[in-house]
Amino acid sequence: MPTTYYYVDGVAIHTYYTGTTILPGTPLPKEKGQAVLFVHGAGGNGHVWVEIMAQLATAHSPVAIDLPAHGRSGGLLAAESIEAYCDIVDKFIEVTQFKPFVFVGHSMGGAIAQVYALRHPEKLRGLVLSSTGARLRVLPETLALWKDAAMGRPVNVYTRVAYSDKTPMEVVRRGWMEQRKTDPRVRLGDLLACDRFDYMEAIKAIRVPTLVLCGTDDVVTPPKYAEYLQRQIPGAQLVMIPDAGHITYLEQPQAVTKAIADFLAQLAA
Repeated sequence: MPTTYYYVDGVAIHTYYTGTTILPGTPLPKEKGQAVLFVHGAGGNGHVWVEIMAQLATAHSPVAIDLPAHGRSGGLLAAESIEAYCDIVDKFIEVTQFKPFVFVGHSMGGAIAQVYALRHPEKLRGLVLSSTGARLRVLPETLALWKDAAMGRPVNVYTRVAYSDKTPMEVVRRGWMEQRKTDPRVRLGDLLACDRFDYMEAIKAIRVPTLVLCGTDDVVTPPKYAEYLQRQIPGAQLVMIPDAGHITYLEQPQAVTKAIADFLAQLAA
């Protein structure tokens, strides 16, 4: 899948896209169907979306990014807040002229998407909130573990907690390898930003067509989080992904792709 870089406030944002190769600095292609932007979760990167993007690309124009300091993007530090990440995404959208678009956000990316929908609804065609919630409290022991990792202490931060018991170990290892592409200090910064995120009341004002996705076996952002989003956002739809934990895009990519494709088709109707 082709990739390129766009500069946002002097920081190179690594970008995955589909279709023919484009020249550096030119607008992102969005000729087919819906323009779709995928944003990853805490400590993640845009590469986790490429399998789903490739399938959607037959009818749509999907793009994924590495947030600053994640994956292959520039920068050294995580943003201080979800709102700050929202500002970065919006500047990226303006630089690339990639609007109006459908925002697909996973976990922390879903938090960013919620803020974006409240701040910039005129730039959106739709919203897909995957494995996320209106509040993202992080367990104190999880923060303590990543603080140790950020300080270089020998701790095991990679476990099966985020995955369904039904998910094959080879898939879990793929997820771990993606996480290793981002510095633990950045992952810690992301988790701290998530821990401060609380839009339990604010999301009632979202007026963008919304799809909520959640794995049936998710214990990180459990189904009750998704059900709350579906109840509070007017007209929101909820699709549960069977036999998946928190990392739905790797655990059940076909089911996630179908849910997103069906939602995009509704937007075009």
